Amino acid sequence: MKTLYFDLHVFINRKSGYSLGVIMEVPIGTDIQDNDVIEFAEKSNLFTEKGDGEMVDTVDEVTEIEYNNIY
Repeated sequence: MKTLYFDLHVFINRKSGYSLGVIMEVPIGTDIQDNDVIEFAEKSNLFTEKGDGEMVDTVDEVTEIEYNNIY
């Protein structure tokens, strides 16, 4: 297994939104797409409100150090 770290940004409107961190354990060699990360965050109840997964505008993979500095 390999640990991957992501920073997701949820766009609510021009003046509102939020970021959240996602840590995923995946088998080595697995190709992870943005939708996989969003679906994992939804199933893990990481979003502030139901339906926020549909409002994600960026999914960025970050290093463990970057993740720890952000979150």
